[in-house]
Amino acid sequence: MFTRLKAEERGMSMVVAVLVVFVVMILATTIVAQTMHNQTQSGKNRQRLQASDAAEAGIDWFYNHLQTTKVTNLVAYTTAAPKTLTLGTQPTNARVEATIVYYDAAGAVMNPPFTSQLFPSSAFIHSVGTVNGQQPRTMETYVKLTPVYGGFGAAVITMNSLTIGNNLTLNGYQTQDADIYVNSGNLIINNQPDVYGSVYVVAGTATLGGNSNIRQNLWANGAVRIDSPASVSGNVISSTSSITSVTGTGHIGGNATAGTTISSVSVAGTSTPNTLQPPPPSQPLPQIPWVQSDWTDPAKTSPDLPYQVVTYSDCSAAAAYIKTNPTPSGGSGGIVVRITPACNLTFANNTNVTLNGNLAIVTDGSITFENQNTWTASGSKKKLYLIDAYRTGLVCTTPSSPYDISTSQNTNYVNMDVFFYSPCTVNMNNRNVTFSGQVLGGRVNINNQFTLNYVPVKVPGAGEVTGFNEDIAYIREVQS
Repeated sequence: MFTRLKAEERGMSMVVAVLVVFVVMILATTIVAQTMHNQTQSGKNRQRLQASDAAEAGIDWFYNHLQTTKVTNLVAYTTAAPKTLTLGTQPTNARVEATIVYYDAAGAVMNPPFTSQLFPSSAFIHSVGTVNGQQPRTMETYVKLTPVYGGFGAAVITMNSLTIGNNLTLNGYQTQDADIYVNSGNLIINNQPDVYGSVYVVAGTATLGGNSNIRQNLWANGAVRIDSPASVSGNVISSTSSITSVTGTGHIGGNATAGTTISSVSVAGTSTPNTLQPPPPSQPLPQIPWVQSDWTDPAKTSPDLPYQVVTYSDCSAAAAYIKTNPTPSGGSGGIVVRITPACNLTFANNTNVTLNGNLAIVTDGSITFENQNTWTASGSKKKLYLIDAYRTGLVCTTPSSPYDISTSQNTNYVNMDVFFYSPCTVNMNNRNVTFSGQVLGGRVNINNQFTLNYVPVKVPGAGEVTGFNEDIAYIREVQS
């Protein structure tokens, strides 16, 4: 009997084995499912983190954009046309859509285009990041904007006709970028001027003669005349009229494009007549009024230290002070001699002035250098500003007015960058001298022979807004 019972137990080990295998399979399935779940959640968490990082990348893009972009190049990025970025976040790519709203000082919305006189005071940035179309992450920030000014982008700017005679040489700053803007009237270049830049005659005609040479481009709204042996190394455009030579055959090293005919000129490139063009680009004369805070605010004078302001109501007293070769007080980067009301500040023959720091002369009247004048910067290179302050309602008379700046035939500026500015006339009468800087005037007269090395000189509170310093009020993630 006991032998029969034992025989009946022979299948139990198989049953137990099957049960054990079944339990192991359940446990294995549970572990695999949990692992897959964890991997899925980990992937989703990674994507959420990538989306958040992408949204922050959109914020960072705008921070950099506002810091490094000229104000005139800022554009609107709206919900209808956002800034889009694709970021390589392997194994997938993240996508960013970011928008910006600009505000003025009163908090009203501003829309591009902006200028160096009209620009935003703050901005709100909204950035959304997504990965594989999953739940987006959204970041927002609000920043206050302080303009960063650079120099004016031209060697010579005049609002009236410009005649250049004799042996002027106009050298470029970094490349052949010593540009001339004639915003109204005609351009006449005689004798042997050599311009290492482009020339834009916004509303008039251009005439080149003698051995003159424009090393880049010439673009005039009206007719262009290039008489042999004058030449233009680059392209020549007449927006509405002809390109021709009257004496000999002028040379064009690039292409020629004219609103009407092209005749009697040698064109190395392509000639395209009867093709109207828009007017040349302009760079109007900036408005540089007297604003004392522009010269004393470190944010506006940077990278220079703020200026010490000295005020005079008498030109003779101001001239006497300048000829003492004053040294800026401690913590100052230079001296501003402010002269008001209008008077004639004159530096007579054999005047010698030493700059122990940057020097700005900002007057309501005129500045005249007579005969031999030598201005020398001690030590490192300094900046000399000769500014007749802009005022509304100023009446400029010709051939001279009480608001002109005039150099003599022997005015020397040694080891300094000189900035000339008058809403009326700047007369450059130097002979056989070389100096660096810029010349900006309602009218510019260039006489005799000299060399000007173009250097953009930053004027505190003026010039082109080349970007913004940013004060971040907040940056936060919000519900998408």
